Order: sequence, then structure tokens, then C-alpha cells
Amino acid sequence: MAPPRSPNRPEISVLQSTHLEFRCPSDDAWYGVRLLLRGDTLTVKYNDFSEIFDERFCASDFKTLSKIHALRDRFRLASVQLQDNQCSQVIEGVVVCVSHCYSQDDIRFYDAFIHAVNNAEHRYVNGEEECTCFFKVLWRHGPLDGIHTQTKIGNICRIQSGNGERNATLASFLKMSREKLEMASHSVLSSPRRSFSVCKDASNETHGSTGKQSDNGCTSKGRGKWHSKGTWCTARTCKGSIKDTGGKIGQDVDLGGEPLRKKTEDTGNFYFILIDNMEKDLSSLVVVDFIYRHTSVLSHAYVFPSLLLEPFTRGVIVVDSRGKLEKIWEFLHDPTHIIISSRGRPWVSSEKMLRHGAFPTSFWGIMSKSEDEHRNRNAESDDIKVIQFGTKEYMKADLLKESFMLFVDDLRGLYCKLASDENEILQSFL
Repeated sequence: MAPPRSPNRPEISVLQSTHLEFRCPSDDAWYGVRLLLRGDTLTVKYNDFSEIFDERFCASDFKTLSKIHALRDRFRLASVQLQDNQCSQVIEGVVVCVSHCYSQDDIRFYDAFIHAVNNAEHRYVNGEEECTCFFKVLWRHGPLDGIHTQTKIGNICRIQSGNGERNATLASFLKMSREKLEMASHSVLSSPRRSFSVCKDASNETHGSTGKQSDNGCTSKGRGKWHSKGTWCTARTCKGSIKDTGGKIGQDVDLGGEPLRKKTEDTGNFYFILIDNMEKDLSSLVVVDFIYRHTSVLSHAYVFPSLLLEPFTRGVIVVDSRGKLEKIWEFLHDPTHIIISSRGRPWVSSEKMLRHGAFPTSFWGIMSKSEDEHRNRNAESDDIKVIQFGTKEYMKADLLKESFMLFVDDLRGLYCKLASDENEILQSFL
């Protein structure tokens, strides 16, 4: 988990000015950080938190370039808290950083997409301007991922352009990591493959429960579990940052699979995501071609049979690495567009999970087609479209998507009632 509030600090502490913020691997939120580089070890120090929550990354522990990029992408320039007289900067279609209040002393920040702006006349209280506008946001990660809520200007921060490599310390560490990876690749054919080394340091686990591994494969010693996470600023004066993608990873009951909470590369298993609300006559080949055209990722797909009374069906997209699946996930959940069928039915990922596990090859055969075969194929893929934000088609698809999600929520309630009724009947015969 993310670091809790230090017991030696007040319940609401003001975040010190910082150049960078970091997306925490365990709770998906953004936190302000400072960096320290000693030798080939980068220490990420969370502002206003004890040193026991420091993250440490070893330059020699990165196995692939994508792992280095994954760490790089967790950093960015610190977002800027918007004031009441700056609400005009918040317009439809932009991505901002928004605070989410778990409790009075637990506020965290996540990215969200501005879906709509409800402008209102500002008022003045004791001579100070106060914004009364409301902003409809679509959360991009965190506990509200994929959900629309309303918020006010005091909870919104502007994301600065530019990446974290503008920070000299981070840039030096990333350069060192790339150089070490290049040196290691030169001897890979003559040396046996080595597993990730364990970081021998005093830091605890990467914002999580004991023994969890960070993105680069380094394992930190257990930090223990906390029931609440710390507050680092007030909602209207400052912000911090941390993030947790692990919360979106789960286990499938029907198809199999296991949570991606551990090091999973090189296991030989498949990575997959379930899609709801597909057309019943959709071809798996069309899905594969569509995904490849928009992501350059070679995948496999299967469209499941459905009941006659169901107006839609479900499908699964399968790849052979977590990195490929995450790329597809980002495309499918990009709030600037919606994926629909030629009849206007929007795709929905209602479970919001990335899955990992073995698939029976008799289901569809082994993924054996090459990229060249996909590039040369002239399959008809107009059955699936990408509709951009701001268009009339997008508004219609968004309403249909919300309607489907309401249906899914009702269905979950019925499933729970069925399980309860079944249990009651079974218990009555014991």
C-alpha cells in the first residue's frame, strides 16, 4: 500500500514544492517525490513520508528496455493546483489530475478526463473570487477508473507538459540503466540467463504488502499493511502524487487466470482481457485485424457464443506478454474515443481487469500468424469503428455505454441474490 501519514506530522500536512511526482505502483495515485542517486541505485523519497517508504531501483536489475520505459513513465513534472480564477483552463477533452477524498485525512490524486464543463457565475466571498462551476470527469485510473463523477476547481490540478527526464537525477539513472542493459545484452548468448537480483537495502516493499515486487523486478523487504494512507496536502492549496495499477488486475473464475501481483514475465502463459457488448456476428479475425491496425500488436481473439435472448455477446483478446496487453488496454480505455460496431454498439470492459493464465490451445489453436501476414491481409474491418470525442456519434455511444453499465450493475445484483438464494436452499437441507 501507499505510505500512511507519519505519526509525527499533523493530520493534514502541506506538500513541499517539488519538481517531480511519481505514480505509486500499489495505490495508483500520484505523489510528490525527491530523487537521490548513489552509485547505480535510485532512491525515490516521498514528500512528507518517513524514509521507510522510500523506493529503491537498481540500474542493473532492468531486464528489458520496456521495463526502463515503464519506470520512466511513472515520473512527470509536478502538476499545478488551479485556482478559482483559472477555471477557464479546464475545457472539455483535456486530461487533468484530480483529488479523490477517501476520508477527511486521506486525499489522493488520479488522472481524469474532462468530459463536460458546467459553467456558472463566480461569486465573491470576503473579497475573494470563488468558482461555482462543475466539471464532469471520467477517471482514467485508481478506484474510480472508468466512472463519471462531478468535481470542482479546487480538486483539479493542471498536468504540465514534458516528461520526468527533465530532472537531471532521473535522466542520469535512466541513461545508466540503458547502458547496463546494452552491456548485458552483448553477453546474453554466451552467459546463462540470470534472474532479477534482490535489492539489499533498508527500503520496504513498493507501497504494498510484504514481498511484492516493483516494476523493475527488485524485491523490497516487507513494510507491513496499513489500513489508511496518508494525506499530503489540502485539496485547495497543493497536491502530491502516487499510483496503483495493481488494483485493476484480477482473476477470472470461468476462464481461469491469476492476479498479476508478482513477476510474471517469461512464464509461457497468455495475457488476456474480456470485452462485453460485442455484435453476435462479429468475426474473430476482424477483431485481430482491428487491434493490429490501431496498436501494432499481434493478438488472438475469440468471440463467444451467446444466448438467443441476449442482444450482444462477449469476446476475449489474448496476447503473449503483459506489455502487449497493457498497450491494448490503453487503446481500449482511451477517453478521447469510443470503439463501436458498425451498428453503433459500444465495446465495454465492465470488469476492468487484466488477466494472466493458461488457455487450452484446442480453443482456437496456437497464435502462429506472423506480422507480415497481418500487414498483407485485406480483411474487411469496417465492422468496428473508432469514434472521436466531441462528435454526435460519440455522445450517442457514450449514452449507450452508460446504459449497458447500468444493466451490468443490475445483473451483478441478480447474481448476488441468486447465490444467496442457492446458499439458503442448500443450507436448509443440511
